[in-house]
Amino acid sequence: MSLQLSVSVKTFLLPILIMNSFYFEERKNKFFELHRNDKSVRNLILSLTEFYDELSLQSDDNLKEAYFLELLPHFQQVINLYSAFGIEPIKTEKLINTIKKFYEFLTEYESSEIVKNNIARIENELKILNSVFEGNVKNGNLSFPVLEKSENSNQIYGTVEHLRISVNHNKNKDKVEFLISPSLPNLDEKLEEQIEISWNYAVNFLRNKYKKFTPNLEVTIQFVEKLGIYEGNSLGAVLTIVFIQELFKFYGLREEITFQNNILITGSMNENGNINEVGKSIIEAKSKIAFYSTAQKFLVPFNDFNFVKK
Repeated sequence: MSLQLSVSVKTFLLPILIMNSFYFEERKNKFFELHRNDKSVRNLILSLTEFYDELSLQSDDNLKEAYFLELLPHFQQVINLYSAFGIEPIKTEKLINTIKKFYEFLTEYESSEIVKNNIARIENELKILNSVFEGNVKNGNLSFPVLEKSENSNQIYGTVEHLRISVNHNKNKDKVEFLISPSLPNLDEKLEEQIEISWNYAVNFLRNKYKKFTPNLEVTIQFVEKLGIYEGNSLGAVLTIVFIQELFKFYGLREEITFQNNILITGSMNENGNINEVGKSIIEAKSKIAFYSTAQKFLVPFNDFNFVKK
């Protein structure tokens, strides 16, 4: 009786294990395809979280360990770029809880500390976000919302980006040179044009108001979050303000630009200093990012205001 039951259970479990193996192999291949074609960090890591979440429910530890470790390098790559800002906290909490289920398989691997340090960083970002939701105000900062491209999801994800700009004398050339960090293989045409417009506006502002002008400068524009791909011109307003802010410092003027609140701004800028509208679908997605950020104020083009208000 006992022997018959044992054989019966084994016969029953075998096709389930085989089915699970085939299923996760198919899921893994779909993720690899997504990883090759999708530029959205959020879409990639949330898809991988769903995969890991299903995997965590399996009773076979060998199956769990094999697939978790095989996809670990890809997870490690995207977790470095993930931020809790700009996205619903519940999705970030699910990511953290899922990955912690696999900590036991990380102990012998060098990437263990990288993964755990990133999870600790994201948990701290969640604490900051929750603190802002409770009414606590962060120190003044200026940033702009960034949307991530994804051709494989109806959901538009994004995050908050900051600029760090430095202005120095260009000792080697009698012109202004722009250095972008992280370096981009090809600078987007709209972004390149916006940099030139914003810079010229800032320079003319200093020249007309303070009679300051230096023809040979080296200007470094650093995207702090280092997402890697930047397209479009909706950072125009922020770029212009930070250019003026740094030129004040470069010329040692008494005036300075400071912010009492965390401020999020979107909108390109033309040669006359007018801020151009962004459009309904984009401004709605960016409003969501603004809501789940540390910003107390969200500055938008006037023609987009009604879309934001909804």
